[in-house]
Amino acid sequence: QSDDGPALFEAIIAQGGEGIMAKRREGLYRPGKRHSDWLKVKGVQEESFLVVGLTKGTGWRESLFGAVVLAKYADLRGTLVDVGEAGTGFDNRSLQAVLAATHPLRQSRPPAGIAPRKDILTWLQPKLLADIKFHAKTEDERLRFPVFMRLRLDR
Repeated sequence: QSDDGPALFEAIIAQGGEGIMAKRREGLYRPGKRHSDWLKVKGVQEESFLVVGLTKGTGWRESLFGAVVLAKYADLRGTLVDVGEAGTGFDNRSLQAVLAATHPLRQSRPPAGIAPRKDILTWLQPKLLADIKFHAKTEDERLRFPVFMRLRLDR
């Protein structure tokens, strides 16, 4: 019996982990079966990333864009690394705000360090930041379950 769950959770998140599994104290272990006695407790992190591209939209977003392509600086020399893309978290207002903010930053090629892709609608100069929430990062710095929160027009 331990009450160190919150401390363990914070330590796992601080080390870049996604979260922990927790079991109700009275719950039984049932081999091979899912049960509500066990809970997956995920941490959510938030960070600002550079918006370096927009993917093509489908369905009702075909005339807009599908996702923002995200990057961060890997070192002090300004080397960019692709960290993934966020296609959820948008409403009509934020979709329009992203389109307006990215219009003057459009360019024909990906920024240096970012690999070309066929699903890109527009490449952008790496000058615009977006706040993104996510659960964790993979070993190669890709975001797990990224969700767009807001543009950072103040930075």
